[in-house]
Amino acid sequence: MMESYCLLTFPSTHQFMMAEGLLKNVFEIVIIPVLREISSGCGIAIKINCDLSESVCQKLFESNFPEKAYQLWTIRYEKGSIIPVKEK
Repeated sequence: MMESYCLLTFPSTHQFMMAEGLLKNVFEIVIIPVLREISSGCGIAIKINCDLSESVCQKLFESNFPEKAYQLWTIRYEKGSIIPVKEK
């Protein structure tokens, strides 16, 4: 069974790059292509541990990163299928 994890997706590459710059030296992040089950403008996502999602969102908020510039998803697996749940 695969792990559950969280993704941050972005409508543009510019917003992705801004978020990556804010987060990469503070949190353990992984850059991955966006899953086909999730629609995203730029096609790149930031994968994080779900235990850190509140802290990551707080860091973006404190950095004045616009809330509308990203979406937070929880990705889990059930019976071999990917189940994305939009959190924010």
